[in-house]
Amino acid sequence: MACVFCGVNIGRWEEGDDAMRDHQRWGPQCPFIRKIPVGNVPLTGGLDLDPPRAYDTCGLYGIDIHPSSGVEKTVLGDVSLEKLGVNKTKGPVFPQYASIDARIKSFDGWPLSLKQRPDQLSEAGFYYTGKSDQTVCFHCGGGLKDWEDEDDPWMEHALWFSKCTYVLLVKGRQFVEQVCAKRDPLMLLDDVPELHTPPYLPTSDTATVLEGISTQNASTQDPKSSTSKEICFTEEMGVLFLPCGHIVACVKCASSLTTCAVCRQPFTATVRAYLS
Repeated sequence: MACVFCGVNIGRWEEGDDAMRDHQRWGPQCPFIRKIPVGNVPLTGGLDLDPPRAYDTCGLYGIDIHPSSGVEKTVLGDVSLEKLGVNKTKGPVFPQYASIDARIKSFDGWPLSLKQRPDQLSEAGFYYTGKSDQTVCFHCGGGLKDWEDEDDPWMEHALWFSKCTYVLLVKGRQFVEQVCAKRDPLMLLDDVPELHTPPYLPTSDTATVLEGISTQNASTQDPKSSTSKEICFTEEMGVLFLPCGHIVACVKCASSLTTCAVCRQPFTATVRAYLS
């Protein structure tokens, strides 16, 4: 069931659920909920609702899509920077789930009957909201639900949120292009509920972004001393920050940052780098 004014999609209703309360919870920015005039005309007769808009069985779940995410009609636009592998980013939408450990911990209570394991979903950037099988990407804020046995977390992430910086950095643009090239022709943008940007997303189970990493380590370690660097200390550095030009993080840690770990300056874009 989708709201005509904000596009939030809420399903799996149970006895005792309060429609207005759930609408306010999942669509806090809805103009109808905020009592902003929207031209709504109350029905006096029986309800005559339009049939629900169709979407992929592992499709968008009723949360809000942020500007850095979303299904595109084409994989790449005409922006030359994207063609050169430059990914614009504003940092993670939900930084409290930037670490994979925090995401894994959120899966307490995850349905055991589902084939997708918490470690697989966490690796693909998702955390668990604690409700049904609803998952959300920590970086782009995109959500998926109704997981089926054959659904692959990485492929579904790339399919529905092809602009997500986390997916582009970890899996690469070629992977995203290949996944989107196999998209069902019937899966058009018009079939996807129109969603809007919220200030936050309420969760049932809600840690810090880089827990255990000291500021001193990030600022004093010599980046030339090792390619097994100064963020997680385990993976090879592979991301170039722009405009400063420093390479100080692996693809996973880079998605958690908003400032360069060396110069402490905000960065606005990243490029996948390969050190030989």
